[in-house]
Amino acid sequence: AVVAINEEIVGSCIAFRPNYFEGKHYFAPYAYDSENDSLQTKQLGNDQYNYFKMEWFAVPFLTKKPHWSNPYFDKDGGQIMMTTYSYPIMNDKKEVIAVITADISIEWLTHQLCALNLNDNSKILLIGDKGQYISGNLPGIGFQEDIVKYEEAKKNPDFVKLIKKMTSLEKGTMTMRTGHYYSFAVYGPLYNGRSTAIITPTKNTFAKLNFMQFVIAIVSVIGLLLLFLSCRRIIKTLTRPVTEFS
Repeated sequence: AVVAINEEIVGSCIAFRPNYFEGKHYFAPYAYDSENDSLQTKQLGNDQYNYFKMEWFAVPFLTKKPHWSNPYFDKDGGQIMMTTYSYPIMNDKKEVIAVITADISIEWLTHQLCALNLNDNSKILLIGDKGQYISGNLPGIGFQEDIVKYEEAKKNPDFVKLIKKMTSLEKGTMTMRTGHYYSFAVYGPLYNGRSTAIITPTKNTFAKLNFMQFVIAIVSVIGLLLLFLSCRRIIKTLTRPVTEFS
């Protein structure tokens, strides 16, 4: 149901702790969107795919807290680049019995960011806690590459300053030099050490029409944050009956 009624979620599973069910060391039913957009199911877990050691299961299992994973390619699950929201399910003794997940496609996330389309000279980016590039419209940089090594950063101290603010999870605005003109940047944290920024030339930002586009873009980024909160709400709602069952 999670995958069927939420287009932003491309996969979801309930992964149980080792031997929770007698005779089943691994038990993790997984539902996901296939290439032809049909809903498929499979069982995750074997000696080659030991989900007990994977970030999306291990962190919430050990900390007993929800967790957003670092982006990764899930070759045995959804078979795409994704990030996963995981929520631990506990019994009456506060022991974690399972982890329920919601997967979001990095391609989908990139599409949402690029759809903001302020103007040809605007840049939109989403980076990880160590400054690794996750998503956006920066040319010439690959997924998970160190953003500080990006060509713009090599010759632009203002760009480096912005990245340092983002990896420090600061939020705010700044004016920065980009090429032969000045730009206005809005930046702020999203989730689990991730941060996003919109950079657009000041001459475009403060023109009447483009200012409205800029405001819309900021609202859209806030919408992405609400999306992550929505995933959290969806998963938390789904855990109630499972928790009661346990």
